[in-house]
Order: sequence, then C-alpha cells, then structure tokens
Amino acid sequence: MEKLEVLYNLSEVAITLAGFIAIATALRARNATTAGATKVRVVNLLVASFGILLLSQTAIALLHGGVPESTTWQISSAFWILITISASAYNLRNHTIMVEAGMGLPTAVNWAQWLILSFVLVLQVVNIALLKAFWPFLVAMILILDVSGISFTIIVMQFLKDPDK
Repeated sequence: MEKLEVLYNLSEVAITLAGFIAIATALRARNATTAGATKVRVVNLLVASFGILLLSQTAIALLHGGVPESTTWQISSAFWILITISASAYNLRNHTIMVEAGMGLPTAVNWAQWLILSFVLVLQVVNIALLKAFWPFLVAMILILDVSGISFTIIVMQFLKDPDK
C-alpha cells in the first residue's frame, strides 16, 4: 500500500471515529459524577478524530504540493507532537475527574499508556532530527487510534455498568 493510500485510509478512519463519537455521546452517563469524565473522554475522541484527519490531510497536501517526502514527515511529526502534548496536558488536568467517576484506567494500563506515549514522542523527535521517514509518523497515528479505542470502550463500559443513569 502506498503512503498516500495509507493517509487517505487514515482520513476515512478519522471520519468513522467521528461517527463513533456520536454514539458515545448518546450513551453518555447523565449523573454529575460521570458526566465530567464522559466529557473528557468525548473530548479525547474529538481530538483524536480531528487530529488524525488534520495530520493525514496535511501530509497529503504537502505531498501533492511537491514538498520533499523527508520534509513532509518532519512537519507531520512536529504537528503530531504539538497535538499530542496538548491532549496529554488536557488529560493530566482532568485525571482526578476520571478516577472519581470510575472511568480512569487501571494503574498498570495507565503506566503502560504513558510509557508507550513517551516512546512514540521520542520517536517523533528522532524522526524530525534523523529518520525523516513515513513509518514513525504512521506508528504515531496508530497510537492515536489505539488510545481512541480505549476511550470509546471505557465510555461504552461505563454505560453498560449502569444503563439507567
């Protein structure tokens, strides 16, 4: 599969993810304790969906615009870093809300998520400085999809715990 084809597919996945956000919002808990946590998860899904769309479309535009591939992947990795650091800061600010609502991740999973995120963040910095390749950027995009899947699953599981609320 060519790089452009992968980017187009990621754009389609991002749009599909936006549809899942509608489902997640419809299932959201309505009590005060879980409403804030659900909002955080929905914001995460929105950032992931539109982040993937923005990142893939930016790379497509750069490639079609004649920008050299190495520069395209450097710029794309830099955008990924910016979006991910912003989303991570948002999650850190809202961590207590998540835990109080019972929508936080188990400690081992939380640590694993942060370790993987840190590794991929370092990989993006290395991509900007040395690698200038597509595959580190693709790994980062896949990480966003994985985190989105976790967020969506937690929202659905919260609803299934107590569907009347």
